[in-house]
Amino acid sequence: MRVNDKDLRKIIDAFPAQLWTALPDGTVDFFNQRVVERCGVPRERILGWNWQSIIHPEDLPNYMTDRRAAMAAGRTLEREVRILRADGRYTWSLLRLVPLRDRKKQIVKWYAAAFDIEDRKLAEEEALEQRILERTRIARELHDTLLQTFQGSLLQFQSVLNMLEPCEARERLGRAIDLAARAITEGRDAIQGLRSSPIEADDLAASMRALGEKLAGSEINSNSPVFHLQATGRPHCLRPNIRSDVLSIGGEALRNAFRHARAQDILVEITYDSEGLRLLVIDNGKGIARTVLDKGGREGHFGFSGMRERAKLIGGELKLWSKKDSGTTLELSIPAIHAYSLPDKNRETSPS
Repeated sequence: MRVNDKDLRKIIDAFPAQLWTALPDGTVDFFNQRVVERCGVPRERILGWNWQSIIHPEDLPNYMTDRRAAMAAGRTLEREVRILRADGRYTWSLLRLVPLRDRKKQIVKWYAAAFDIEDRKLAEEEALEQRILERTRIARELHDTLLQTFQGSLLQFQSVLNMLEPCEARERLGRAIDLAARAITEGRDAIQGLRSSPIEADDLAASMRALGEKLAGSEINSNSPVFHLQATGRPHCLRPNIRSDVLSIGGEALRNAFRHARAQDILVEITYDSEGLRLLVIDNGKGIARTVLDKGGREGHFGFSGMRERAKLIGGELKLWSKKDSGTTLELSIPAIHAYSLPDKNRETSPS
């Protein structure tokens, strides 16, 4: 038995969830009673395109961009936005938009639902705060104990080296000291990453540019690589629970390129679009041998396998392409549903 549109609206209206429908062009033609009660706005005032008034002003531009792209492609869309409540506050919801097609595969309707995720967002923020405190504690202990001990040991080794006459043992000890010194430098970089404020990582392009320029300025060899950064698309704020990890992965890739690639040019590309976030670190250096790639990295350096594991934990994927003497490209991609969010500083903002 087929249900007519009038009866279907009655069913949707009685359903204990926030639901609505839209025409093929995106015009909203029906909100159920649950939406009206939640927002405290008469139904007739938010039909058509007026529904935009109940979306937080900071969330609306990105959501509209992604909504238009999804409708043009005829695909399902999921996004986290803040929606107005009857008490004048904005709280987080997960919006899901799904197309309904006829037998000819033409879209005849869009169905949408909103799921309250405010408690989850609050839990994420609390977890992030605890994570930052723990990272800071670990960084402080590593700096004050482990690295200081290594540095002291290195000075002792250097003094022994200076006492030795030129011989094979002296050369081997010198190489070991150089390797240990590089490990200490990379350890300091890792500790600095642990200490980085999540606020500094909000603007990924600015953070990566600052790191790239710092590394370019610190190179002392005559073939110091030229650093470039390109960012395309409307910048999205990254979700708090992953933004520091994205910067850590990108920063590690950039440091590897500056220190080991012997490249003339190093490029970072950051792309924001409706599909998600993509970060590329590209160099035209000496490349990486297949045997090194299979091992997950060079001996004595942070491995790509660890970076891949970090990417997996935040819902992303890390890929690496390289050939000897043909440069290296590292790509981090994270789907929008995992990557994008907005800062919580305006959660209490009331509509103007």
